Amino acid sequence: MSIRYGLTPRENDTLNILEDWLSANKVGPSVREIMNILGLQSTSGVCRLLNALEQKGWIKRVSGKQRAISLIDQTKPTCKQCGCDLERDA
Repeated sequence: MSIRYGLTPRENDTLNILEDWLSANKVGPSVREIMNILGLQSTSGVCRLLNALEQKGWIKRVSGKQRAISLIDQTKPTCKQCGCDLERDA
């Protein structure tokens, strides 16, 4: 489990959870499952963490889909606005 530059410790923990979960499962974890793993008391804390990770370009979520979380490959250049692959779309 690595520490990523620009993430808070809790954001880093959340990203590690997502990486582990997505490597073992076909769908992402629910907000409540992330809450339980992190030992948080409310789902709003998880939502703030997921929003921060999405804003910082580490994950992508599909609006309206409960478990639609995908990791963004940080080794490829991506558009900060939509997360599209700049190499593929060039």
